[in-house]
Amino acid sequence: NVIEGGATVTDMGERFTALYKYTLTDADVEMENGTIVSCGYDFSSKYIVIPNTLHSQQVIGIGKQLHDDMGVFQGKGLIAVDLPSSLEAIEEQAFNGNRLTALEIPDNVNNINDWAFSNNHLQSLILPDGVQLGRGAFNSNMLSELNGEPFDGFFYKVNDDGSTDSTTIVSYGGNSETIDFIPPRVHFIADEAFGGCGFVNHVVLPDQLWVVGWYAFLGTSISSITLPNSVSYIGSGAFAETNVTELSLPSPDNDVFLFWYSNHNPDSRIEGNVVTDLWAAYTAMQKYILDDTDVE
Repeated sequence: NVIEGGATVTDMGERFTALYKYTLTDADVEMENGTIVSCGYDFSSKYIVIPNTLHSQQVIGIGKQLHDDMGVFQGKGLIAVDLPSSLEAIEEQAFNGNRLTALEIPDNVNNINDWAFSNNHLQSLILPDGVQLGRGAFNSNMLSELNGEPFDGFFYKVNDDGSTDSTTIVSYGGNSETIDFIPPRVHFIADEAFGGCGFVNHVVLPDQLWVVGWYAFLGTSISSITLPNSVSYIGSGAFAETNVTELSLPSPDNDVFLFWYSNHNPDSRIEGNVVTDLWAAYTAMQKYILDDTDVE
């Protein structure tokens, strides 16, 4: 909990630590072509400021550790961070597993990669338009406010031209246990979009959903799921490591659906519609009827 300066406390058994800003210096970091690739600071301050320039280089990226596969600031117990205005890209897991509660992404950032800010305590976020997000970039947070407005937690795919594709969810940053408010316009739930959100225990999928991506709900606490008849693909591990024990594959009532098959046995059609291999991917085989636009 954050206690304002000047407050009176009565719990003499509690430990209190003053939060102060620390601005990183050249001695704290290693840089490669404008990207921070290592940080040797001891993080005695849980509020760090990353300046625009380090080692006479403009800071344009925050990468993965030079010597291992961890994000540079992953799991450091950070409560707050001020990012440099020069920043353009934030790489995989850069700030994963901290205790950030509020965050402002600078205007120059155009890319936030996989799991960059997942597993924090974010409640509010300032995010410029057009930032492309990787898999699960903000998963497992507590977001209820985005750019000063109420927020349902859904982050959508951003196209190369900066426009938003509101048919595709790429990350869930809210903290609702019951997800029964996915908009009906959503056709795609991207890989790992809800992955690791262990607090999620119930999900209602929209009626016109087409694709559930790889590991889309991996590690959630759901115990059952109803797949709408519109679904034609379920990625590997989409419901693995949950309380789900079997899937009932949809049986579309149309003239083009033929059968389901699994990537674990692509040469054989699935008999019946109940499957128990939750690590497999499932694809609906469907007819396609050529039309005038297909031929000369």
